Amino acid sequence: MPPVTLAPASQGTPIVPDHFPDGEAWKKKSLLQLFNISVGFLGIQFAWAIQMGQMSPILEKLGSNPQLLGLISCAGPVTGVLVQPIVGALSDRCGLSLGRRRPFLLLGALLTAAALILMPNSSTLLMAAVLLWVLDASINITQGPYRAIVPDVVHKTQQATAYSLMSLTIGLGSVAAFLIAFVIPSLHTLFYLGASAMLLAMFWTVFTTPEPKPAAIADQTHGDQPQDNFITATVKSIASMPLEGLKLCVAHSFSWFGLACLFTFFSVYVPHHIFGAVGTEGKAYADGVQWASLCYAALNLVCFAFSAFIGKLCNATSKKAVHSFGLLCMAGAFLSMFFIHTPVQVMVALG
Repeated sequence: MPPVTLAPASQGTPIVPDHFPDGEAWKKKSLLQLFNISVGFLGIQFAWAIQMGQMSPILEKLGSNPQLLGLISCAGPVTGVLVQPIVGALSDRCGLSLGRRRPFLLLGALLTAAALILMPNSSTLLMAAVLLWVLDASINITQGPYRAIVPDVVHKTQQATAYSLMSLTIGLGSVAAFLIAFVIPSLHTLFYLGASAMLLAMFWTVFTTPEPKPAAIADQTHGDQPQDNFITATVKSIASMPLEGLKLCVAHSFSWFGLACLFTFFSVYVPHHIFGAVGTEGKAYADGVQWASLCYAALNLVCFAFSAFIGKLCNATSKKAVHSFGLLCMAGAFLSMFFIHTPVQVMVALG
């Protein structure tokens, strides 16, 4: 259940200016208009954070063991790999009057909200597992086209600002969700708040960010040669990836192996290892889940604050040096989990 990334979606094909009869969408936007575009990501990240902090305890209470927990939690990466390229390619070809991206933003938000509302009412492990896969798929339906809407509607000279504002709303969404989870332990309240935040934020973006109506969107062709279908296009893009891109993919796969373990097991590690909970009932377990949420909030605050200095560190040293140092710190923090025993220590380790 990873946090949202902000790289432009590779599956999103921006509409070229010639497709805009009035050119209105390419006029420079005010700061408020750019912020309106980014608000939806606050809802997405709020939903991710509620899921990240509460899903593993729900599954454990319904009878899941660590092996099943890892298997069920494959929902995030698997649906991300499958759903985002498909939905992104479909949105490239969408010819609805509402636009290319906004229909998918609305559909994904509605499905996400429905899954969040049903999740705390799960009566069996199978029901919760199915809902988790639906929830992850629904968020990915929204996330893929969302990242592609920026090059669609924002002038290239303002795209960096738009992505910066999205980073701001992502940070706000994460910190707010985890702090609320620390203050309000009620599962039903948390998931209902997540559904409300997702709908309100996404509706705000959809209805304050009009998309242009391309003149020729239903049949995007290059001369007389039809455009490749999304499967062929995806395979071609992977095959033509530069060597440096392939190296980055391999490197990220190793680092995300550790992060996936963190997102899956941390919220049950804290109750059992730090607070000494034996089962899933009782004050110790509930306090541990709450403290895990506070630790996640601290993690996101640190990441948000430190991100402002990463560029300067890279300029002073090198990108490889900064990345390598970060990986070493992360490895040390993971190793420390075997030896720490107090709530303060685990917060420091996660931060």
